[in-house]
Amino acid sequence: MRLLDFGLVRTTAPNQPNLSQQGAIVGTPAYMAPEQVSGQPIDGRADLFGLGCVLYALAPGKQPFLRDDTMATLAAIQTETPEPPCKLEPSLPAGLGNLIERLLAKSANDRPASAAEAARLLEQLAGEAASRVGRRAVPPRRRRRVLVGLLVAGTVNC
Repeated sequence: MRLLDFGLVRTTAPNQPNLSQQGAIVGTPAYMAPEQVSGQPIDGRADLFGLGCVLYALAPGKQPFLRDDTMATLAAIQTETPEPPCKLEPSLPAGLGNLIERLLAKSANDRPASAAEAARLLEQLAGEAASRVGRRAVPPRRRRRVLVGLLVAGTVNC
C-alpha cells in the first residue's frame, strides 16, 4: 500500500519556476501540523501529525480539523482539540485511540520522536489487536496492515 499526497507538486524540468513561494501555504491544509501552520521550524514530527490526521479519518470516518474553508481549517489545527477517536468510534482499540491523540498533539514534543517510534507503536498495537481477535502471531511486516484492517472493520472494542 502506498499513500500519496499530490497537494504539493514540484517540477523537475529545467527553467521552470517552483510552484511554491515564500509566504504561501504549501501542502494540504487539513493535514498540516500546528507548527507548520504558524510558520515555525518543522521536522519529521510534522509528518506524524499528518499521519494522526489520516488515522483519525480512518477511525471515526471524518477528518479532525477540516472546516468550511482553508483559514477555518488552519485555525482549528492551532486551537481545537478533536473529540477522542474512541468516543466517536467505540469499536476502536483504546491503545490506537491514544496513539492517534498523541500524534495529533499540538506540541511536536508531545508526539512520538520519530517515524520509527510511531511504526514500532503501531506494530505493537497490531500484534495486540490480532491476538485479541484470536489470530496467530502476525509477522512484523504485516502488523500495520492488520491494524488498519481492524481499524476499518471496527472489530476490536475500546
